[in-house]
Amino acid sequence: MTRHDILEITQKLGALHPDDLAMTTNGTRIELVASQLKEAGMKRLNISLHSLKEERFKWITTSVRYEETLQAIRAAIDVGLLPVKLNMVLMKDYNTDEIWDMVRYAESLGGGDVAIVQLIELVPIDVEFYRRFHYDPTGLESELKAKAVSVKVRDLQNRPQYTLPNGVKVEIVKPVHNVSFCIANNRMRITHDGKFRPCLMRDDNMVDFLKVLRDGSSDEAIAAQFVKSVWLREPFYRLPEVKPAPTIAYK
Repeated sequence: MTRHDILEITQKLGALHPDDLAMTTNGTRIELVASQLKEAGMKRLNISLHSLKEERFKWITTSVRYEETLQAIRAAIDVGLLPVKLNMVLMKDYNTDEIWDMVRYAESLGGGDVAIVQLIELVPIDVEFYRRFHYDPTGLESELKAKAVSVKVRDLQNRPQYTLPNGVKVEIVKPVHNVSFCIANNRMRITHDGKFRPCLMRDDNMVDFLKVLRDGSSDEAIAAQFVKSVWLREPFYRLPEVKPAPTIAYK
């Protein structure tokens, strides 16, 4: 979290009394501002935690803030920013041996609606990186389904949520080769430079609204840009042809 005006942003959004107000963060500064975020109207947090092993964490995130991230998770739970979702991007031969460790960690935090594990499929933003580290979670889904005491399918992105016998909830975020993911996605993202982004995996169909805003156009004109971006959505992004890389063992 690098924006120093995050509290001001949260206060202004919170004043609108939205049904939900959440933020995805790497945990930076959260320990210092968790209670203020809660007071300003933030309801819950997604915190990136791709490994429970400090050296792996440093390599994946290029950050030395491992302990700060763990403290951020505890602080968010303490002030009631719940559920805290632990975002773990799955990387073949690198961190997939930690999946059940992450489940046990969530259990130690309270599990249930306190700490949810969110396992995220790697997407092909960088083709070579994708070839080397992509992990197909299909087999994992079968394993979770077999272990689960209940399975719920969330409307957002048609995403399954598995509740395990220890009370921990595990969600699979599977965007690659998953038509249901895009069809059921009702979110519209905004880029840092003022564009609507209909699909997270594409950058060739974005719609500029900042220029319209700065030109002093009406609210209706800005709304028309939003509608245009919705019509530019497609049910499935075009995945580049990627051949799998040989299996490599990583420490």
